[in-house]
Amino acid sequence: PLLVVSKELGERYKDKCKFPFPMELTIVVIATIISHFVNLNEIYGSSITGPIPTGFLPPTAPSLNILPRVAIDAITLAIISFAFTISLSELFAKKHGYTIQANQETYA
Repeated sequence: PLLVVSKELGERYKDKCKFPFPMELTIVVIATIISHFVNLNEIYGSSITGPIPTGFLPPTAPSLNILPRVAIDAITLAIISFAFTISLSELFAKKHGYTIQANQETYA
C-alpha cells in the first residue's frame, strides 16, 4: 500500500516537484520517531544500537589468518571482473570502430 501511495503522489506532484519524493526515506524517519517516543523497544523487547562513534577508525593491515577464506572468492571475483571488462571493451570497440587486445586490457 505504501508503494502505491508513493507512486500516486509522485505522479500527482511531478510537475510541482523537481525531484522524486523519497517516500521510503520518509517512512523510515517517521517509524524511527514513533519508535523513539512510544518506547517500542521496551514494549517488544527489541535492541537498540546505542551511541554510534563518529569519525573513521585508524587504518590497520588485515590479519593474514583470513587469507585462506577470501582467496578463492577474490580469484573468482577477479576472473568475473576481467570477463566483464573485456566484454564491455569489445562492445565499445565495435560501436566506435576500433579494435582491442585482451592482453593490453589486462595490463591496463
